[in-house]
Amino acid sequence: LRQETEFIVNDLKFSKYDDKGLLGITADTFETKYVGQLTYWRLSTTGQLDEIQSVGLETGGVCLSESSGFSSFIYTGHTDPILRLWTKNNLVKPIKRYTYHNMSAEDLSTSPFDSEEFVSCSKDSSFAMWTMTESEPIFTAVNEASYPMLGVTYHPQNPSLLIAAPLDGRLELWNREDRKRIYTITPPDDLIFSCMSINPFDEYNMAVADETGHTYMWDLRKLRRPVHHFQAHSLAVSQIKFNPHDDKLLGTGGTDGFFHLWFMGTNQSKQEEQEDRDKENALRLSGVETSTGNLNVECLRSFKTHTLPITTWDWSVHDLGLIGDAGSDYSLFLWNFVTEDDD
Repeated sequence: LRQETEFIVNDLKFSKYDDKGLLGITADTFETKYVGQLTYWRLSTTGQLDEIQSVGLETGGVCLSESSGFSSFIYTGHTDPILRLWTKNNLVKPIKRYTYHNMSAEDLSTSPFDSEEFVSCSKDSSFAMWTMTESEPIFTAVNEASYPMLGVTYHPQNPSLLIAAPLDGRLELWNREDRKRIYTITPPDDLIFSCMSINPFDEYNMAVADETGHTYMWDLRKLRRPVHHFQAHSLAVSQIKFNPHDDKLLGTGGTDGFFHLWFMGTNQSKQEEQEDRDKENALRLSGVETSTGNLNVECLRSFKTHTLPITTWDWSVHDLGLIGDAGSDYSLFLWNFVTEDDD
């Protein structure tokens, strides 16, 4: 399904609460000023994407995130420094504004553990932790080298861990409760951070991509070097995400216009994998850092739905194979990578 958009979609998310719902935020320049739209679509039974709610923005839209505990709330980040809270079914005007950053937002993430908490980061080198009811942040941090902060996320299984990503490719691990940085991951080569994702099924498995199209797989128990890296795209990776239904699947969308579906496995049988996991657990309990098994990443399928760079994409949390992506060609696509022949 192809849908034309009035502006370029910068962030696209399938709704966690509406199995047919899709949310998008857009930006484009109009007379040297950024403007945009916040839109709520729903996939109809006839296979059409119907616009349920839409509101014009006086500033460009950069990122969005649904609340993890309230089905009607959406947080948005923009090309201006102000974050906004919206009611999904009444997109007329924001019901609350949050002020701290002094440049545009780059990323926004809602806590999977606290329904009222979220984090944001900005080009002004900072990230901030917020609670829904307060207009000012409850915690802030600034990158020591003054690099723009391009990504920030909650760990999906560890409520104490936040991960922030500045432009220089280093990854900062923060203790959310103590408000302290506990470790900085230094990449093996100079790189410019693009995007990251943590496997929802494996608390130690993290993927990080850069502006040259490379992807690095990290084990959060062994942070001296990545456990694997590969060339995912010929140009920058615009977004990388683990599949919410299958721990072996990873998706990447790039500015080369391609979407790639990756399978992550090892050159071992299931019995050998389980034996290695048992060995790792036993050694880790005794304080020994281990490295067992050989990660193998294979490209299962590639799609090129856009003539210009992919700006954003998302998995459906309700349908195994359903994907939505958007590009700089003013269009978004919905498609399903699962066929009748797939097991």
